[in-house]
Amino acid sequence: MNTETLIRVADGDLFVGQSRVLLENIVLANQRGETPKQIQQNFPTLSLKQVYGALVYYLEHQDELDAEFADNQRALDKLHVTNRAVQAEFIDSMRARVESARGQQSAISEAQSPTTNTASNT
Repeated sequence: MNTETLIRVADGDLFVGQSRVLLENIVLANQRGETPKQIQQNFPTLSLKQVYGALVYYLEHQDELDAEFADNQRALDKLHVTNRAVQAEFIDSMRARVESARGQQSAISEAQSPTTNTASNT
């Protein structure tokens, strides 16, 4: 298998074959300890041969791909921080509403639960 033809670049991302499965997802799954067979089961649009091919491609280009994947992670982290800062007020208000609703639900549940008589009849 020619691994160079297995990996497709689209919109700056590396995909396996004609699927929408990112090479990075295959690599991360493998780094988490998943076997190629488990990876294939989790990405059923890929054949086992494609999973192995993607891993071989990664090994052939490991240094440059590790740098690219690290850049991707940094960009995602930055986006998360930015998004959290922009949406902080909304997120905090939603969190407060959820907690309030949970408290109200607990109070309702307690009020509706029948009381038990703990006195024993002798």
